[in-house]
Amino acid sequence: MAFPVARKNGKRAHSMKQASSNLFYLWHKIQDIKTEAEQMKDSELVFMIGLVELLLEERATPGSSALATVDTTMPH
Repeated sequence: MAFPVARKNGKRAHSMKQASSNLFYLWHKIQDIKTEAEQMKDSELVFMIGLVELLLEERATPGSSALATVDTTMPH
């Protein structure tokens, strides 16, 4: 018999379906924030939101590297 694994904070881990739903919702909210930052013409905020977007995509697609396409040779 398998028992659900508890996290350190005492909560059970989300099911794969719940986790996918949460990541999908979060990704769309980040797109909204990025659009607002672009409208404000705040390039630093757009850059930071872009990094968060890449990290979220990295988390959502295990096995592929969204950060592999980023040029890390020169500081921005």
